[in-house]
Amino acid sequence: MCRPSCCKPRNQAPGVAAAALIIAAGIAAAKIRPEADKIMHDVLEVLRTIAVATMVIVAVTIAAWATGQLVCWWLGRRQTQNSRMHPVASQIRTAQNEASCLACGGNGEVLRAKGNGRFEPRACPECQPARLAG
Repeated sequence: MCRPSCCKPRNQAPGVAAAALIIAAGIAAAKIRPEADKIMHDVLEVLRTIAVATMVIVAVTIAAWATGQLVCWWLGRRQTQNSRMHPVASQIRTAQNEASCLACGGNGEVLRAKGNGRFEPRACPECQPARLAG
C-alpha cells in the first residue's frame, strides 16, 4: 500500500548542512576575531592620527591668522603715531601784499625731518637764504 505524502520520511540533509554551516561559521569567527580586532584597532589608530593632525593644522592656521592681525594692528598704530604732527613753535608772518613762498607758505620756516621720526623747524631756503648761511 501506498502511504500519503505527509507520512513519507523526509530527507534530513538540509538540516544537517545548515547545522554544519553554523558551526563552521562559529569556528571561523573565533579564529578570525583576533585578526579583525587588530585590523579595527589599526583603522581606529589611523583615524585618530588624522584627527590629531587636522586639529594641529587648524590650530597653527588660527595662530598664524591672529599673529598677522596683531602685527597689522601694531604697524598701523605705529604708523599713526609717527604721522602725527608735532607742534612747532614758529612765528607766522602774514603779509597782505607779499606773494607767498611755495616752500614755506610765507611763514619763513620749513620742517626738517630728523632720523628718529620727529621734525624740527628750519629757515626756509627760498625766503631766507641769508639766515641759513649763518
